[in-house]
Amino acid sequence: MRLNGRDRRAVVVGAALLGAGLGVRLGIIPCARRLGDTRERIERERDLLARERALLAEVQSYPARMPAAERVLLGEAPRLFGGSNLSTASATLVNYVSTRSLAHRVFVQQSVSRPPIAVAAGVAKLQVELRAVGDLEGMLALLQDLEGGPKLLTVESLALGHTERLNVGGRPRDEEVLGMSATVSGYALGDLEATQDPLAVVAEGAAP
Repeated sequence: MRLNGRDRRAVVVGAALLGAGLGVRLGIIPCARRLGDTRERIERERDLLARERALLAEVQSYPARMPAAERVLLGEAPRLFGGSNLSTASATLVNYVSTRSLAHRVFVQQSVSRPPIAVAAGVAKLQVELRAVGDLEGMLALLQDLEGGPKLLTVESLALGHTERLNVGGRPRDEEVLGMSATVSGYALGDLEATQDPLAVVAEGAAP
């Protein structure tokens, strides 16, 4: 069949429109997507570069800030646990927590110190896990004493539950007795490499 002039023009226009549509879909849209991805990568790289420059500027200020940091650390030193090594410091932490517990009529049944963890150069984190029994008033007083006392301590975990009543001096106590499981953290000056005994220190004692 032969097409007249009008039909040929319509076919040419349709082909041109189809070609333009395919060109937009296959060429322009992918290019626009790639351009958008490139812009996003450039923005991420700029943000990373800005953070690296800020870090470098902060590092350069460290020498000037070290004396102030050392003064703060020396001011906190009395609140840390001392000893000839970190194992001794861990034992000191266990003894401190047990002594403070007894002062509030909370009786420690078991205390286990975890291995020290390095938190900074020359500073180690000490942790002790304990199980104890006592009344609610004594436990609340103990927690306040530990976190607000002279030593830098943090009660990181705490669980309370019902337990058997205590019998002190052959007379049953009327108040409700609770069981407590807690993890208490303190700090000490020392290097982990200098620790002579990396094993946990276990101290057990029966409630009076």
